[in-house]
Amino acid sequence: MSGRISTAIATIVGHRGNARLWVAGIAVVALAAGGGCGRSDMGRVSGVVTYRGKPVPDAVVTFRPQDRPIAAGRTDAAGRFTLNTYSKGDGAVRGQNRVTIEPWIPGPDTFPEPGQPPPPWLEPKRDDIPEKFRQEDTSGLTVEVVPRKQNEFSFELGE
Repeated sequence: MSGRISTAIATIVGHRGNARLWVAGIAVVALAAGGGCGRSDMGRVSGVVTYRGKPVPDAVVTFRPQDRPIAAGRTDAAGRFTLNTYSKGDGAVRGQNRVTIEPWIPGPDTFPEPGQPPPPWLEPKRDDIPEKFRQEDTSGLTVEVVPRKQNEFSFELGE
């Protein structure tokens, strides 16, 4: 592989002996390979969901911005979540997001793909996720996602 890269760099710079051109070629290849990549409209998002001070496991946390792709993630046993929009762990789009928290329903292919809403299946009764938090219009939860930052949010569902 390194032979191909050096050949590509040599082709880019057009001369194998010039050190400055080699450095420029390496920088071009590094940028093309992913250095400096990232969406400027995204912020990484993680957090925790609790009910009366106790972690809420197996819940789907969804961030819904206006007219942009949604982000979703599932809580673990400690109530922690990380959001996905376009790829695993990439976060949510910048700006105001309305938040819903719904029970995760086990079964084949139940976890929402990044950027997709949870399946609209019948939800089991869960006392640790009050009904009002399951709907965008009633949850009352909104957050501001800051781009290119690690955004940490805590949601306490106890009334």
